[in-house]
Amino acid sequence: MRYRVNRVDDNASGTVEDEMKHEDLVYKGQIPAVTLDGGQVLVSRPGIPADPKAWPEPVHVAFANLKANDPQVLAAFAKTYGTSGQFTRKESPDAVAPEYVEWIQEELRHGWDTLGAAKEVSIRGSDLAADLSGGVVRLSTHDLNTFLWVSFLIDRANGLTHVCEYSRCPRQRYFLKVRSDQKFCSSECRALHNMELWRADPKNKKREQRRRRKK
Repeated sequence: MRYRVNRVDDNASGTVEDEMKHEDLVYKGQIPAVTLDGGQVLVSRPGIPADPKAWPEPVHVAFANLKANDPQVLAAFAKTYGTSGQFTRKESPDAVAPEYVEWIQEELRHGWDTLGAAKEVSIRGSDLAADLSGGVVRLSTHDLNTFLWVSFLIDRANGLTHVCEYSRCPRQRYFLKVRSDQKFCSSECRALHNMELWRADPKNKKREQRRRRKK
């Protein structure tokens, strides 16, 4: 994936273009204290420094599959990955707004397979910064929303993002492929999908009916 950084400030200006890799993206955010109050997810800062290497899965994968309307699930996500100012209302910066989370999540899910036709992607509230020292370009951000979107774009550009082709996927509908021809998130979903196809065939339906009658 090629990326372009346009930077204009008091100290530097110009355009840098280079290949982007996950190791070139640094997250400097924090994990806040998280509490549940009457079904509302509340966060308090400052927190502890986040460590993406310790996360159970990439944040963009976890966010895409998140059940954002479940307060306990949303709180567990915040405790693991942190939150973003884009997840809260201006008048209530300490309370996560599920509808804001769902709105961003919908955009991410839409792009998981269909972003190829887009010419430009805007990341709201981005504080993305570029370190151009030493002839190496490194990007950093303190904002979780920015970090998850850029992480997603790296994998999307490399053709790794895919939506499980089993329509009733019970596992991880939005996943990262480990093989270029991978269609399902798991062998379980592949088996369930194939079973549905088998049962949809009229000939197989008759076979099942005959089996049941014999039993």
